[in-house]
Amino acid sequence: MSQEMCERLTAGKHTPERCLEAAFRFLLDREPKESILRRFDVTEISRYFPEFEREMPRYLSQL
Repeated sequence: MSQEMCERLTAGKHTPERCLEAAFRFLLDREPKESILRRFDVTEISRYFPEFEREMPRYLSQL
């Protein structure tokens, strides 16, 4: 994940690690862990789940 993507998803308030953890929690709420690819680009999540960026603040606040 690029620094720019992390800043956009977290409004610059969280580390990339925290951002990734929130992104995985988001995915796990929507699909089984076996469906998540071993490698993927975080920017692709919005392609499958348009609400991803809108929901990220809620997931970041839960960590």
